[in-house]
Amino acid sequence: MYEPAESLGCIDTPAPAGPGALCSSIKVVSEMGHENPVSVACLLDTGASCNFAQLSVANRLGRVVTLPSPKPFRVANKQTFFATQAVQLTVLTISSRIKLDFLVVSELTTPLVIELVSARYSGTKFKKA
Repeated sequence: MYEPAESLGCIDTPAPAGPGALCSSIKVVSEMGHENPVSVACLLDTGASCNFAQLSVANRLGRVVTLPSPKPFRVANKQTFFATQAVQLTVLTISSRIKLDFLVVSELTTPLVIELVSARYSGTKFKKA
């Protein structure tokens, strides 16, 4: 059995807004036949242990795959959720395109949650939409 991962992803609560909120919009290259990159709202989460995508966004922009076993993760209020699907999305950065893996979570209240720590360590800088 997996140990639950820590995350501050938005589950069943509205995404933060206003001064200090780490909300943004990023460009995602669709694998589903769209010619132009699609702007997607996201939460840049310094406490997330991985990236998360709403089911509807994942289905619209990528090829959703079923995980071999459910992946547990824990949100800020210590509730544990399980993801059974994942998707890889191509995100536009200032200088390149990067592929990021996302757990697919239907309860997410913001389209994408991006784990900011790994993005920072990889030198990723996101382009304004």
